[in-house]
Amino acid sequence: MEAKESEWWSGETVAVVTGGNRGIGLEVCRQLAHKGITVIMTARQPHEQLSVPAQQFLQEAAEAERKNVIFHTLDITQQQSVLEFVDWLKLRVGFVDILVSRNEIS
Repeated sequence: MEAKESEWWSGETVAVVTGGNRGIGLEVCRQLAHKGITVIMTARQPHEQLSVPAQQFLQEAAEAERKNVIFHTLDITQQQSVLEFVDWLKLRVGFVDILVSRNEIS
């Protein structure tokens, strides 16, 4: 009988993904959410200015009533944006288990 591997994450695991608007960052959000991890997808742009694929991903999650996908604006190059995000994060979830930083700073 083959032993089933247990996952190290649970439905209470929280991941923050920066640069989730497109490309690898967006795909990381998709994959983590599919595994049941709570994903806080961030991007510099506000929700209404996200790429079409990012907006579709968020819309599909909302329509499926998946509460494990959350969007928040975050520009890691702006100190005020980071401070506001940290305050929001402390109030909303209190902790982060996984941080995936996909931002490119020029």
